[in-house]
Amino acid sequence: MPSLPTTNLTLHLDASDTDNLFKTVNGGGSGVHTGTPADGDAVQVWNDEGDGIADVAMIGVGSNAAKYRSATPLMKHPCLDFDGSVDEFTTRNQADSANHLISDLITNSAFTFAVAFYPEVIASTNANTYDNDAIFIDTSGFVGLVTKDNAGTKEIRGYNWDGNDDHIDATVATGRSWCAFYRHGSGNLKLTIIDDTLTETSPSDVPSGNTGSVGGVMHLGSGFGGHHYNGRIGEIAFYSAELTGTDLTNLKQYFADKWLPGSSQVSRSRVISWGWG
Repeated sequence: MPSLPTTNLTLHLDASDTDNLFKTVNGGGSGVHTGTPADGDAVQVWNDEGDGIADVAMIGVGSNAAKYRSATPLMKHPCLDFDGSVDEFTTRNQADSANHLISDLITNSAFTFAVAFYPEVIASTNANTYDNDAIFIDTSGFVGLVTKDNAGTKEIRGYNWDGNDDHIDATVATGRSWCAFYRHGSGNLKLTIIDDTLTETSPSDVPSGNTGSVGGVMHLGSGFGGHHYNGRIGEIAFYSAELTGTDLTNLKQYFADKWLPGSSQVSRSRVISWGWG
């Protein structure tokens, strides 16, 4: 499996590693993190893997917090389960509880987002992209990745505000695992999705200028206006550049090989074909 590219990586969250997950945090975002979660436990802290700049602390708590799922047929590794209520993380420095602005994570002219996700409910139908169920979006509604029911078609949308509601869309389905790669560069929005059969789809690029503001704070699992993602997230990576070439290829292969069951099916078939002879 290729390594995750690290050039321009600013935030990397991996729910399959419980060393970075905690049930509680004492001191309201700073202080001591306690309790490694077991299956079904609420998670208040999802820490950066150490190769980015931002830690992440829980806002929602108790029954409203994302749940850790250690054993799941839905994705290939443990993940966090968001239930469509007030269950959000925000990029925050654990040392002093200060929020990180989007400008710490991306530039306003170029970025790359990658996410492994399993949507369970996609029901939001709002006309404005930023008013739909956000996998992540900033507090001012300028940039993000959302799920939406578009007249019966379930979609994932990469969103960017440059004075207009610019978005690039791809059709997805609930009850399946996906990886999405959303990029902005050279004046265009770009989106690639890979499904659980390892089929890759890329809609046509959409023209879009600089992100209108990068002064907000990125939230995960909860959107601008309080619209909450309902499903599972395994891993997220934010880059402050439009990845291309080998970096993009390795990013896609890393996520697909790690999270999508189609790749494990290939591995099993190879094992069976060799057998014991």
